[in-house]
Amino acid sequence: MKKSYVVFAALLPLWSGATLAQSTAYSLVESKQLALQNNVKVRTSTLEIQGAEAQQKKIRVANYPSVSAIAAGVYSPNDLVSITTPPMNLAVEGGAGGEAVVPSFTYSGINTFATAAVTATQPLYAGGQIRTGNKLAALQVEVTKDQLTQAQDEVTLTTEQKYYQIVALNEKLRTLAANEKLLKGIFKQVNDNYKSGLVVHNDVTKVQRQLNQLALSEVELNNARQLAVRDLCQYMGVPYDANFTVTDTNLTAQSPQSLYKEPTEAVKTRPEYQLLQRNTEAEKLQTRRAQGQYLPQVAVGASAYSSKVGDTDASGNGLFFGTVSIPISGRFEAKHSAAQRQVREKITQSNARNSTELLELQIQQRWLNLQAAYKRVQVTDEAVAQTNENLIVNQDTYKNGLSTLNDLLEAQAQRQEAADERAEAYTAFQVSQTAYKLATGQRD
Repeated sequence: MKKSYVVFAALLPLWSGATLAQSTAYSLVESKQLALQNNVKVRTSTLEIQGAEAQQKKIRVANYPSVSAIAAGVYSPNDLVSITTPPMNLAVEGGAGGEAVVPSFTYSGINTFATAAVTATQPLYAGGQIRTGNKLAALQVEVTKDQLTQAQDEVTLTTEQKYYQIVALNEKLRTLAANEKLLKGIFKQVNDNYKSGLVVHNDVTKVQRQLNQLALSEVELNNARQLAVRDLCQYMGVPYDANFTVTDTNLTAQSPQSLYKEPTEAVKTRPEYQLLQRNTEAEKLQTRRAQGQYLPQVAVGASAYSSKVGDTDASGNGLFFGTVSIPISGRFEAKHSAAQRQVREKITQSNARNSTELLELQIQQRWLNLQAAYKRVQVTDEAVAQTNENLIVNQDTYKNGLSTLNDLLEAQAQRQEAADERAEAYTAFQVSQTAYKLATGQRD
């Protein structure tokens, strides 16, 4: 069963045509887009994604060979090496014997020294820490994306709540204007009757008091609307405009039965659920990385170097090397660390199950709220129809002297109250419908 309720673009009696021509009109889609663009939480989540992607690239680069270079040089204004040997007499063996004289020798020089080396090291195995680090970095990127979706859902729902609050206030002002027109007609009729001596002055006072109450309600509604517009403008990130208007005022309400999703399945589409699952996976990866710290680590590398001493020609060489690091005393620490990590995993899994159940409960609650909102729409539609009919009957009976002025004024007040409740019911239904669709992954 489809119901429709047209909220007329509402305040034609309250603003001049010239003012409306200069108004700033926003549709619900435009309002959501601006809110998503300007919301701090959404912008922050977007930057978090960029940061996580940069971190992922950083970790990938760390898996490449580590290359380092070093160069050193020494210069001295004085010779670094200065040697003077004393004269020596060396015995000569064999033959006729005798001695050989070695004269004194002096050597000085070498006041410069330079060397350079390049080394490259490539880890081959680090206890699985390299692979685990890559998985954790990729997981963090997905986490930030889920957080962005969560923020977008929150902004979408909040924007609708603020938008439809203005729609409801506009409709209340339209209803008030219609009732004011009706009361002015009643006032004229009662005043004419008073002048003709058919009624007492107290009847005129009653209608005037009702008109005064409407004037006060109009001031209160206009103040509430101004605050609501300011609130929405701030949330959208646009300057406040006194001529702000909303364009999506043609509200409909149809049975929500086609939207229903089983909570156990619908919960899997929630970003909150995905965050819980990724948190559980992150704990498992953290356990693997902790265990990897106590496993053997293997790396290979190569180095090339060159050096020059004084005026000698530069000489160079190269080498290849490999390293194997085996923790020995850490094996006892590893046992306790593994036990600690297993406890953390169990706690995380338990929290994830509990939070998932709460999400399923929230989905069920939003479904019940949506059904109640639709029922309220039906009830308020019937109430408006009944109060309209009751008002018409009381107008006729009062004109024919078959009912009192109090009955007529009561009928008018009941119709206004019913119309206001209907405006709130239709806007509340729209918000409840969006809340349920977001909770079950039915995003537009």
